[in-house]
Amino acid sequence: MLFRSLHPTLGAEFVHCWLRDGERLWLGTGLQGKLFVLEAGKVRQVAKFDAAFVSALVADGSGGVYVGLPGSAQVVQVSSDGKVTPVVKLSVDAKAGDQDDMSAARHIWALRKKGSTLYAGTGPGGKVYAIDLNLPGMLCAAVKDCPVFGGKLVSFDESKVMGRPGVKKVVK
Repeated sequence: MLFRSLHPTLGAEFVHCWLRDGERLWLGTGLQGKLFVLEAGKVRQVAKFDAAFVSALVADGSGGVYVGLPGSAQVVQVSSDGKVTPVVKLSVDAKAGDQDDMSAARHIWALRKKGSTLYAGTGPGGKVYAIDLNLPGMLCAAVKDCPVFGGKLVSFDESKVMGRPGVKKVVK
């Protein structure tokens, strides 16, 4: 019933997936790869993708959604105002040029978010990938070991690292 009442408004062949997030209803459509949101009784197009359809949706926790796209094995994040940010593009070919390899991820069929990890169910082959998400204010750490196996680090020049972009702190 929902599809019939929204079809003329969407101008899309079909609604492939949907997600209710609070008072918003996100709609991923087919044959044109559009993303719509129904909010306060009004439907608006939020994004259009270079894909046949939107295959999966999951809330991002900040008012937007993560979108799975078939054919490109790509996941993007879409804010409620329509800003599209690439998250990951999984390997389309496990072996260069071998489209028959069943382990190659070519489609994102399902998405699930748990904490700061996004899980993507892919096909063909049915593999699930865990994607670590970058959250606002998130910092990353890098560990540098002693260059000699079994050796102990005696000293290092902290100033060489502190001058690099994005470095906040060096600890010993």
